[in-house]
Amino acid sequence: MWEVLVIKKLFGKNVFDFPKPVELIKQIIMISGSKESVVLDFFAGSGTTGQAVIELNETDGGNRTFILCTNNENNICEAVTFPRIKTVITGIRTNGTKYSDGLPANLKYFKCDWTPRKPEEYLLSNALCLHIREMIELQNGIEVDNVRNVLILNKADYRKYVMDDSIYPQIENIWVNQNIIFNSDEMERLNALGFKYIPREFFGQELREAAE
Repeated sequence: MWEVLVIKKLFGKNVFDFPKPVELIKQIIMISGSKESVVLDFFAGSGTTGQAVIELNETDGGNRTFILCTNNENNICEAVTFPRIKTVITGIRTNGTKYSDGLPANLKYFKCDWTPRKPEEYLLSNALCLHIREMIELQNGIEVDNVRNVLILNKADYRKYVMDDSIYPQIENIWVNQNIIFNSDEMERLNALGFKYIPREFFGQELREAAE
């Protein structure tokens, strides 16, 4: 019953009948013993796990991150999960009223999609690379802005970012599609940036199944 009141306070009305207790989830997370944990919840529901992580970090100075997954049944992710976490962070309810002073955290919303196993115009590895930005952002906790953090999927990207003298000095991290062939001068310019290839483990199983 108490947790339903928590939801009512967040939204100004009841939008979810059986939320998990925030304090219980905090206790479970603390059992891990690490303030650097990545907490994964495959059944996100109303987003209690996300709220618990954010509040626990604020309490003990932790640097935990969370990943919440849902199939968005009955539009729950868009109507409840995401708005709840956003309200906890910003302190502003979806109706514009104040909920709290907010908590220091950030949030990103990703949607999954399907990629055909045998694309008509691409190698599967190239087709998957078109969706790799989100994986890199999640793994590294950064925003691929193609200024400080750059993703190179083809030679056009290389010319656009690496050869642009206004962008090149600002690049801090750069990931490159392994299918691109560079000449020695291009490799020298990339090596100076300490480039990394896009990790094959992001889609290694799929490539093995497609014999690439």
